[in-house]
Amino acid sequence: MLEEILIEHRNALVVIVVVLIWLIGAIYLSRHNAFCSAASEFREAFRETFMVLRNPASSNDPCRTYKLLIDSFQKHDCAVIRFKGALPFYRRRAFDRAWKTYSKHCASFDESWPDCQKMNHLSEYLSINRDEEQQARALALLRLNKLLSYAKVI
Repeated sequence: MLEEILIEHRNALVVIVVVLIWLIGAIYLSRHNAFCSAASEFREAFRETFMVLRNPASSNDPCRTYKLLIDSFQKHDCAVIRFKGALPFYRRRAFDRAWKTYSKHCASFDESWPDCQKMNHLSEYLSINRDEEQQARALALLRLNKLLSYAKVI
């Protein structure tokens, strides 16, 4: 009986399977395009900071990296919030860890004092001499590369 029904409605079943395959492909393509667009915007938000860090001008300012990151922080934070929604759910936790590592607070951070977070973010990039500035710049580049790795289109 089931065999007769399948034979009789074979064309309808083929159409249903084709429509389902098309629908799955359309959903995938839509999500992929949304991710590509969000990834492009995310990379663009970090481009200027990344370029300045990669090609440092000669400067005697030992806190140049810190100042650059502080000046860019709000833009980066907004980009992270927007991009996170486009990430697949299984990559969000790791992305959050990368963002928290990049915007890490000082070692003496005390959670009982809520304003400490605002005062101390990015403090790992503070430097007092040229050697520390180079280390801070290298650390910032390493962490930026990790963040931007989530925006690679496969």
